[in-house]
Amino acid sequence: MTHLTLNLPAEFVMKKICFNYRGMNAQAILHTHCNLRCKFCFETKSGGIRENNKINVDYIRKLPRDIFDTIFPTMQKFNIVYFNMNIMGGELFSDDIPDEIFDEYYNFAKALVNIFNDKGIQVKFTTISNGIYQKYDRILQFINTIGARIILSYDPIDRFSCDQQKQIWKNTFDYFKNKHHIRVLISTLLTRRTMYEYQHNDRMLLDTDRSIFVDTNIYVPRLDYHEYLPSDDDLFNFYKWCIDHELFNLSDINNIIAHKHICNQEWFFVFEEAKEPSLSDCLEGAVIPKDEYYGEYWNKINGHEVECLKYKQPIGILKRGCYSCEYFNTCSEMCWTQILFQHYPMGECPIKRIYEYISQNQSVIENFNQWRINYGDEWNKNSI
Repeated sequence: MTHLTLNLPAEFVMKKICFNYRGMNAQAILHTHCNLRCKFCFETKSGGIRENNKINVDYIRKLPRDIFDTIFPTMQKFNIVYFNMNIMGGELFSDDIPDEIFDEYYNFAKALVNIFNDKGIQVKFTTISNGIYQKYDRILQFINTIGARIILSYDPIDRFSCDQQKQIWKNTFDYFKNKHHIRVLISTLLTRRTMYEYQHNDRMLLDTDRSIFVDTNIYVPRLDYHEYLPSDDDLFNFYKWCIDHELFNLSDINNIIAHKHICNQEWFFVFEEAKEPSLSDCLEGAVIPKDEYYGEYWNKINGHEVECLKYKQPIGILKRGCYSCEYFNTCSEMCWTQILFQHYPMGECPIKRIYEYISQNQSVIENFNQWRINYGDEWNKNSI
């Protein structure tokens, strides 16, 4: 077997478990009002049904203090000097949201910055949006005022109700990225259906500039997993298609080739109305009970949620059979939350198959290194 020879800097080399306590992420769902009804959304039931669709101003106003009281003790303990504040809805920027709600967004961001700056901590903002709106001016003003970047979520199927909506998304991307030079990233959920659509019909990934960071999010199984959960073959076919089309700007593809963890252990607090603040364990909002989700492994995954990788990784390695793999020491690994779902359709590991494919096609590494020369600096600057 020919081993991979990557011309990569030292920081690209993966270590088996790496905990980064210098930075922290927090996600605040400011409200649940949304202009779309995506079937796969974690804020809906399995049939795309939204139980809540509201904006509670009182909740938004008290949230900065709640965030500080929740995460500051941990930041102080581990000497964390900044955190990334991801804010989302619902849909923050929907055209039917009154202008005065944008004032609440401003006040939320200002209050948060003031509280943390007093402690010498920097706050960086990211807004997460579906891009389906046309009142751009107020959004641009808000983003520029708080110095935020924007992640535009895109899904080629089970999202847009018509081609006009898809065109609106493209117009939104062009407005922020090309006309006003805002830092724009794209996120997409890797379900069985979306991956098939990208390979056979939708051209968004192919037509996007290769310097744009595309965050490929893993689908965490819900009750609709029969329809959306990808298999090992689905993942391999999609990853191979991406490599063949030199889509190295997709986070999963980049991580696999650069031997970096697909799942990075980090602090990630989640704030949502009517729920206690929590550390994300990848199953927040899940409708499948933990014992039914993990099956025979459920009582082995315990402890504090921030250590979920610590508990899931060794179990996932055993289930996947990684110890017998020649790529074990340098593998990017898969999402263990997905693999440990008791109904995951286990076959031959797609990451191993991709490494074997690359080892037989050295031009992949040459193309990847050329991509790094052409786009790597800008891509890294915008990466999550």
